[in-house]
Parts: sequence; C-alpha cells; structure tokens
Amino acid sequence: MSDDYIFPEWERMGQNCFRWYIFRAQGKYRGRDYYAMQLKKTITIGGRVYEFKGDFRPSEDPALLKRIHDAKINGNCTTEFQGTSAYCWSRDGRPPAHLYFIVAQLYWPHVPRNLNYKLEQITDKEALKVLYDEMPVLEEKITIDPKTYTWFLNKPKNAVNDFLELKDYSEGQTFSDDYLRPSTEPLQTDGFTYEWSREEHETTHKDFTLIFRARPTCERVPQVITEEKRIRFDYWQYVKEFVFFGGSRREGAVLAPDPAWIDQAHKNGVAIFGTVFLPPLAYGGDVKEMEELAKPENLQKLVDIAHRLNFEGWFLNTESYIDYTKQKKELNDLKLAIQKMDLRGKEMIWYLPSCDESDKFDPKSKGVRMTCDLKINNIAPAFMEEKGEKTFSYLVDSVFSNKALRKYLMFVDEPYWKNTLKQRGYLVDPGQFQHAENRLRQFFLGENGLERKPTNWYGIAKYAKQRK
Repeated sequence: MSDDYIFPEWERMGQNCFRWYIFRAQGKYRGRDYYAMQLKKTITIGGRVYEFKGDFRPSEDPALLKRIHDAKINGNCTTEFQGTSAYCWSRDGRPPAHLYFIVAQLYWPHVPRNLNYKLEQITDKEALKVLYDEMPVLEEKITIDPKTYTWFLNKPKNAVNDFLELKDYSEGQTFSDDYLRPSTEPLQTDGFTYEWSREEHETTHKDFTLIFRARPTCERVPQVITEEKRIRFDYWQYVKEFVFFGGSRREGAVLAPDPAWIDQAHKNGVAIFGTVFLPPLAYGGDVKEMEELAKPENLQKLVDIAHRLNFEGWFLNTESYIDYTKQKKELNDLKLAIQKMDLRGKEMIWYLPSCDESDKFDPKSKGVRMTCDLKINNIAPAFMEEKGEKTFSYLVDSVFSNKALRKYLMFVDEPYWKNTLKQRGYLVDPGQFQHAENRLRQFFLGENGLERKPTNWYGIAKYAKQRK
C-alpha cells in the first residue's frame, strides 16, 4: 500500500451512522471473500448524501447482496471528501477518472440479523487493504514494487511469472535497480545469552530449523512490507535456522529470501536459507529440473547468489522423480556435483522424502547435510479449525503423538497462510489476523502463554532456550 492514498474524513457523524463495514460469512459460508460494491449513483441535498445505488461484484450469495442493494443513508450522516460528496478514492484530491470498488459504507437503523452473516465495522486502513486486494491493477499506480530474486531451472511454456532461468545468471553479475536492494546486515553471532523462558522445560536445549512460507512466489514485492497485518514471524529467539520456503514449477523453482527477511533473521542471530523447489511429478514436477540442478555450473551459481545476496545457503527440496530406481542417475549426478562444488563457506540442506534414500545419496561433504520426512514435523494440522472438544492443545498433541519433537518444524505459518489475501498474498485477512497471531503465540509460548501453566501444550519454549 502506497503512502499517497488519501483517506476520507467524516464530519458530523450521527450516532446511528456506521462507517466502513463488511459482511463476514458464518456457518457454511465462513471463510468466503469480502463483499464489495461499486458506486453508480448518489443523491445529495445541500451536500448531504441521502441515497446511493450501486452494483455489487459477483458473489456466491447474490441474494444477500440484493438485500443491501438499495440501502439508504441517514440525512444526519454526511461526508466532505476533498470537496466532493462522491463515495470514491482519490490520490490527489480530485475525483478519479473511473469508479473503484468500495466496501459498503451504509446506514442501517437496525442491523439486519442473519445467522449466516455477521456485520463487522472496520477501520479506514483495514477497508483500504480489503479494497486494494479486490481492485484491478490501478492505472494510476505511481510506484512499481521491486523484483524478487527468483529463477526457473527449466522454464515451462505455461509459466505464470516472467523470471529468467538459472543458467542465464552470470556469477558476480550486478543486479539492476529494479530489484530489491540486497541485504548488508551481517549474521549476528556474538553478544547473545541463552536462558529458559518458562519454569517447565526439558533438561537440554534443542536447536530448531523453521521451514516457513513467508509469501507466495511472486515477481514483485515491496522493499519492506510495513502493513501490520502481514505474514510475519516474531519468535526468532527460539529458532536457530529459517528456511524461506516457496517456489513451484510454473511460478519459479529457485527462491532467494527477501532482503527484509534476511535483515530480520540476521539481527536476531538466525541463519536463513533460500529454497530450490522441485515438486513431485503428480504436482507438476519435471525430471528435467533434476538434471538442471545436477549441473555443476548451476550449483555453483546458487553459491554465488547466496554470497551476493547475503544469506547462508539453500534448502534443496528434490522430489521430481518417478522413483529412486528410475531416477538413480540424476540423484547420483547431483550427489557427485555437490561433492565437487566449492561452497565458499555457504551451506546446503538436501531434502529427500525417504530417509533410507537420503542416507544412500548423502554426499558426506562439509557444509552439506541431509534431511527427510522422519526428521520433519509438519505443524499445519495443529492449526485446524477447532471442532467440538478438539482444543488447540489437543490438535498439537495429535501432531506430535508418538513422535519426538523433531529438529525441522514445517509450516508454522499455517494460521497466516490459509487466510492470505488474493492479490497481495503476503497480507492477511484483517478479520483473521489476530486469531493467527494468537495461534503462533500459543505454539511458541504455550496454550496459555508464559504467565499461566498450560493444560497440555507448554510451547516450543519448553524445548528451546530463548536467545537474548
């Protein structure tokens, strides 16, 4: 969101006059999109808005939209928006060239009751975030977000992003000014102390590596995402490493961490890794990408990128094969290429699903380590919607039942990820953001936080000392 938006200022607000609000679906409709309206006509008398009509965008529930189609505004509720009574957005104080979609801003003498929907008043900024996500790309947009550091290994014909292939990267190349400005923040290793943050804890400290989806794989993002309701991570003190996870066959397979995330990780003493994502064939994978990754010159380019962009190395997520027998040559080629590469102080984490095959293809090289499914906890199921008596602690216990807490914690971001906005996937639905925040707090600090003893789940704080 650009800072040059002008927000409407309301005067003489009647006590029965609502500002911005949305209908939020309940029951079977829960989790559906916001409903937005495009203004068509206003009736004003003496500068006061008495009535307006508008068309709502297509919705899965047209009947509801029809109910508020001809809603009226109380004569006591007026607006003076940059000298005009029109309900629209402007950047420079003048009426825009075309109408935008706006969240309903209506007067109701009595809030309509409907068990399927809940009326929620939201702030101007929250409304704008919703609007921005629903609007088409604005022709008037003044600034363009910088490019991300993403590449294809073998660009498909149906690619949805316009990234170059890794083979087109030249070691030591200078990135143009339209890319994100690289991080220069060094990894802090000194000056920290480590201590337990809760009385109930294990006898030994455990180091955790987080595999975290910080954003979708997209071409451009802001240099620094300043919106409060974004995908975020606030518990750096409990982890040692952070994998900036993402990528796909059609979006881009090689995903370097954004500089803002590198800065935040390094300031908190956490090593951060980019991802090379080669998905299973059933999910769009291509065996040719394994062949590309196994080329020594491409592996060396990954090392150079990590040096150029100031992060610690790469998480190689390799699943693009039919089976280990038929893909043995490519995996062997990758193993040999890794053994011969010059890491120059960087690291590689190589993931193969099968732990037996992970051991078999382990290059046993300095700076390279293997991981597999039995070393990873997928945390996403712990954040399922609670039903009946299935509390958060129950769901967490079900994830870890009969399993030791593993080094790699995957998809702790799930409460954010399942509630992201469509067009700017690094932002979170304002109505769900606080719930997501609470879930991560419970996961790291315990179901009742650090202040109260929990019923079951003591949080990651039970297993890892905090870095201070």
